[in-house]
Amino acid sequence: MIVVTTQCFPPDIGGIEILMGEFASYLSQTQEQVTVFADRAQTRQAEEKSSYDIRRFGGIKPLRRWLKARAIKKFIDRNTDHPNWIIADSWKSLEQLETRCPTLVLAHGNELLVDQKSDRGKRIKKAFEKADLVLANSHFSAEKVASLGISNDHIRVFNPPASRQTDPDPQSLDALSLVLNHHRPILSTVARLEPRKGIDRVISSLPPLLEHYPDLLYVIGGAGPDRKRLETIAAELGVENHVRFLGRVDASTRSALLSRSDIFVMPTRREGQSVEGFGISYIDAAWFGVPSIASREGGAPDAVIDGVTGLIIDNTEVSSVSAALASLLQDDAFRLRLGTAASARARNDLCWTHQISVLKQHLNEARQLYHLRASH
Repeated sequence: MIVVTTQCFPPDIGGIEILMGEFASYLSQTQEQVTVFADRAQTRQAEEKSSYDIRRFGGIKPLRRWLKARAIKKFIDRNTDHPNWIIADSWKSLEQLETRCPTLVLAHGNELLVDQKSDRGKRIKKAFEKADLVLANSHFSAEKVASLGISNDHIRVFNPPASRQTDPDPQSLDALSLVLNHHRPILSTVARLEPRKGIDRVISSLPPLLEHYPDLLYVIGGAGPDRKRLETIAAELGVENHVRFLGRVDASTRSALLSRSDIFVMPTRREGQSVEGFGISYIDAAWFGVPSIASREGGAPDAVIDGVTGLIIDNTEVSSVSAALASLLQDDAFRLRLGTAASARARNDLCWTHQISVLKQHLNEARQLYHLRASH
């Protein structure tokens, strides 16, 4: 019997929401009884029927967390005849919880950029210490968990599984064809528009590339506060006719864009306390056979294998971004080889069918570590 405790869950939209929804769905398909304890949905969209039970909690944050923790405790106490596990979406979902059964918690990059001695750092460490295993989404995140004082014996790297991507519908493909308008090659980024995504560096790298590829087009899917600044950069550089902003995109439009892209480029960087912990967008692109260009900052090297499924650049200077793009654009065979390997990795090594077996192994490890903890 598995309890999933989460602040983020479908039908709300977001990366963690999708991940936790898939955790519950795929675990329930392995004959496990799954019960989800989730925050009340923010969207008005109807909840889809599922093979697991969902219990929702509303109210102000402190009360909501307390009510959820109490409900989980009562639920586990009533079901002591069955093996139980808890899977938490983050340290916040463990903070109020008594963990009297094997417990796993996910760790993501952004939340971990804290000083171990700060109040927040101490809170995160205390919450992680309630878990038997911390599943970090990348080696970068694992290092950050360890830097808080958590033993490596209790840390595992578990890359987020690849979600099965939907095929683009004909309407989305037709609409995108009007945007592309016979341009080639196609560069793309699908992300929230904020400085750390590195979209500004990609736009700034276009002028020298256009000398060799005059029909090149850079298509950006996503919304966010940085759009006006990015549009200004494109205009000032005179490349506005080679940059298209799609705004917020739905799943079919995203699939249409990725299926028509030659290179996915997102050279993320650290901005203050914000960094890319993994970068599931690279895996979404890989699903369609698109190689990626990413930076070494954060957890992207777990998502993009340098020289195998894409390129990792050591810094996000415009010259580095431009050089990486040029190296892929001028070598079709190399680019296609990277794309083929990227697709194979997304559809095989990182697919849920494979990753669910890895997760089950971690559940068993957590049980062993829990019994060790309980015996002391």
